[in-house]
This record gives sequence, structure tokens and C-alpha cells, in this order.
Amino acid sequence: MNKKTQAIVGAVILAGCALFAILLITGTNKNPEYSIEGGSLVISSQFGTSVQLNTISNLSLTDQFPEIKTRTNGASIGGKHRGEYTLSGGEKARLYIDESAPAFIRFSSEDTVYYLSADSKEDTQALYDQLLSVSGKK
Repeated sequence: MNKKTQAIVGAVILAGCALFAILLITGTNKNPEYSIEGGSLVISSQFGTSVQLNTISNLSLTDQFPEIKTRTNGASIGGKHRGEYTLSGGEKARLYIDESAPAFIRFSSEDTVYYLSADSKEDTQALYDQLLSVSGKK
């Protein structure tokens, strides 16, 4: 490969890495969207997932932020956490939270703990109330 080809390949690789970083940052900063569809809570976000409503247990609203031990598959930027984590007590967790808006929905489903937050404390409360209603936990 000549020097001109090497320079072009290097520039393409560098541009690809920059684009990936921009997409990762943008996706992590965007708040998750939550919807109830076909008996499931659908979490539309980077590293999103869905949870069958009939598997939800221990549903609660808390101001306590979970203590993270490790991130196993996800992204964390500036207090926004999306994806799979291990908490300090060894629990497997999926986090979709923003530490700057302290009202978190916590629940378990199968062997995983979930923490969710919405755009504001009021939106998180509304989502919690909706989950209480549709999950039959009310």
C-alpha cells in the first residue's frame, strides 16, 4: 500500500471512530422513552429492552440512586446510565436513569433489577403510577 492509500484508509478509520463516539454520546444523553405494548413495558433507548408486565415484582419509587460496581454492557456519561450493570451487592441490573433527576422506579423481573427515570420527577411519578395500574401491583 502506498502512502496516499494509507492516509486515505487512516482518515476513513478516524472518521468512523469519531462518528461512533458522537452517536454514543448523543444516544446516551437522549432520555429513554417508555411505552406499554402487548403486555410489555418497552424501553426505547440506547441499550433498550422490553419487560413482560406479568414478571414485574417489588415495584417501588425511590430517591436512592443504586451503587454501581461495574458496567457490563452499556454507556454512562455525566450521570446518565443506560444498559447492563452489576450493583455493589452483586445484583444484575438494567439502568435507564439520570442521576440529576432523583426519582427512580425500581423493580425486579426474573433475575434482574431495573431502575428507570423519566425527564422529570413528575414524569417518573406518572410512569410509576401507570406501571402500578397495568402490572396489577396496585
